[in-house]
Amino acid sequence: MPASPPFDRPDATLIIRSCDSVDFRLYKETIAMASPHFENLLRSKTSDASASNLNPFLPPDSLPSYDVTEDSETLDCLFRLIYPIPRSPIKDVRLAGKVLEAAFKYEMKQAEDEMRSCWGRLADQNPVAAYAIACKLNLEDEARIAAHCAIGKPGLRYVPELDEVKAGPYFRFLEFIHAKVPAYEEAEWDPMLSPGFSRKFIAAPEQDPSSSRRDPSPFHSNPEFSTLSRFPVDIILQASSGEQVRAHRILLSMASPVLSALIDGVSKPDGDNLPTLPIDLEGHQLTKLVSLCYRMCSSGIHTIEDFVEIIELGNKFEISGIDQMARAQVLTLKGTEKEPLRVYYLCLRFGWHEEARSVAMRLALLSTVEVYCPEMEHVPAWAYFNIRRYHYRCHSAMSTRLHASGRRLRTSMGPSAPGFLQELQDAATKREFGESFSRSAVKDVSVPRLCIDSSRTLTAFT
Repeated sequence: MPASPPFDRPDATLIIRSCDSVDFRLYKETIAMASPHFENLLRSKTSDASASNLNPFLPPDSLPSYDVTEDSETLDCLFRLIYPIPRSPIKDVRLAGKVLEAAFKYEMKQAEDEMRSCWGRLADQNPVAAYAIACKLNLEDEARIAAHCAIGKPGLRYVPELDEVKAGPYFRFLEFIHAKVPAYEEAEWDPMLSPGFSRKFIAAPEQDPSSSRRDPSPFHSNPEFSTLSRFPVDIILQASSGEQVRAHRILLSMASPVLSALIDGVSKPDGDNLPTLPIDLEGHQLTKLVSLCYRMCSSGIHTIEDFVEIIELGNKFEISGIDQMARAQVLTLKGTEKEPLRVYYLCLRFGWHEEARSVAMRLALLSTVEVYCPEMEHVPAWAYFNIRRYHYRCHSAMSTRLHASGRRLRTSMGPSAPGFLQELQDAATKREFGESFSRSAVKDVSVPRLCIDSSRTLTAFT
């Protein structure tokens, strides 16, 4: 299908085909001047003997043709930005985001500059989508512009674009617009896309003093391995930091196909020396890896960080049963009672939805879930949206139960009023209501389905 004018000229020297099969007939010189990406592509193909037949499905006398992943609407806007022709301004921030992404991809600086220069105008119409798109493209300045545009705007809704954003940047966006940050305080909130400022919202997780992350415990000193000490080790694993762990080839190979392949490639040393296999891990990580292979890793789990590290090691080295082992232990972690919000995000990060629902029911009894956790940088924005919505509904259910029992709270407003949650918590935990009051009220609320209901506004739970 031919593109609309002026990208349908018969004297064109190049065809770029969109993903929806629209042919843009362009001039090589114009594209090459605007895009180093296409300039290099054209140069490399021109030097090829088959330059006139870049697409094997076209006849030999056809124009050079390139298939791209962008749709025709995006390409039409993109090419109009680099052609000397009249053009109408883009009015939709979603389309602008697609054009800007294509400009980055094809190194079209002129198109990039024009799109970024009009970001404020577009963000003012849809600041939430503009912020999400800026996060996706890793554009700090544009994300801040969108956040400013959102301040004071009523009825901001969760938009589909946020599904591609992590919960951390989404949290920072909500905190920024609710705090109505003046310009002179912006330095404290810099940057928006990385977790820099969020540290002030929650203390860094305490390290368990029993956990040693610097010096790996000697393999032979671990009592869990005492039964294996009767069998001679036959390989040395050496960490990138120099520490060594002696182990048994057969157990490592049975546990991990990755280690098995590495072991098979180790050359046999001269004499009675054991072969040494370098592993690109720190010493404490290597110790955890060997413990994991021997199915004796439970003693090394002291913190949530330890738990995550073991899962990542298991996945990296394809250790069988790692997912089942982790899921069986996650709800008994020390942090589940102390920091259930972190465990909730941890479960979502690894796709353990049933465990996430179980932890969510514990979160319903907290006074707030609007706090920062490092795990928010690894889960989608909808995870934070959902837990706020669920928490709000649970406290609304408890309020309804209280009113039905003839009790009244001092707070005259609903669950979004300042002090409501704390007052409700205090009332719900009094003996006159029974110990199971809060939990029975929470049962009236369905646990998050881990999907988005976009009819809810972003500010409904503050």
